[in-house]
Amino acid sequence: MTQPYDISPLLDLKIAVFRLPFATDRMLAPLDVVPAFRSRLGQILKQRFCPYPGFGTTPCEGCNRLATCCYPLLFAPTCQVIEPDLSGPGHCHVDPPRPYTLSLSQPDGERAAALVLTLIGDMAIDFRRPMLESLLLAAQAPLVWQALRPSSPAIDGDAILKVDPGATLGDWIRALPDPGLARSGAGANLLELVFTSPVQDKRLERTFGLSPLLKSIVSRLRDLKRIYHPDNDMGRFSESFFKAAEGVTVFSSLEFEKATWFSTHRDRAISLGGLKGRLMLKGDLTPYIPILAAGYFLGIGSKTVYGLGRFSTDGWT
Repeated sequence: MTQPYDISPLLDLKIAVFRLPFATDRMLAPLDVVPAFRSRLGQILKQRFCPYPGFGTTPCEGCNRLATCCYPLLFAPTCQVIEPDLSGPGHCHVDPPRPYTLSLSQPDGERAAALVLTLIGDMAIDFRRPMLESLLLAAQAPLVWQALRPSSPAIDGDAILKVDPGATLGDWIRALPDPGLARSGAGANLLELVFTSPVQDKRLERTFGLSPLLKSIVSRLRDLKRIYHPDNDMGRFSESFFKAAEGVTVFSSLEFEKATWFSTHRDRAISLGGLKGRLMLKGDLTPYIPILAAGYFLGIGSKTVYGLGRFSTDGWT
């Protein structure tokens, strides 16, 4: 009998995860930290790669170096810099997903707070030096990066640049502990998702349930793989698979939270508001854990480079 879904091709996407620990004596809101790092990162990368004296005000559009410059390739890709054979016909979005995410890891016991950078695809991982060095400059402190690896010790310091820290998304998911599926009195699984930063996704804002949440994650995975992985196998998900997810009971305390960040580069405020809170799922959840785990690593919805779309659950921190 044909399985109603096959996510395995999407999990071939390669990622590398880095932590930049820093000292803090209080819990920090992600939107107080991540957008500031991202803004500084963009300024430093453009200064590093743009050959023009007025790099701060020089637009990238129309530049004859656009297809080879590391600034748009790493920080702000557009359809013009994405190779046509990777984007697929008609699939290049006006604002393609970036080959990285930024998030904030809160202090937990003996573990310090940290900025977490996830690089997506071989190209971004190969160019990890300018990304890591630029974020260290953005921190304006003598900090040390740690490259995390699934089921093996972290790599520190210069070794990050000598050892390929990348692994497939599937490797990362297999290394996760069980997500702490509790059992209800009726025998169904219970799983609580805690959204630690706002989620921006039009599909979820229209109807929040497990099925649209899964569709949002799968759509993001496909966009990322189409651009940042050599093959174009998008996996298989039947309508019956998503229809079955509608049978999972959802208890939501999600509310829309307003937030903005003023971009000096764009000279305007950027909306970082979205859905934030807790979501309890009750039902047969086993088929959906790999998709939720992919969302845990890569974020959900848009503006994940600002720290949006992050959640945690029991055992995943």
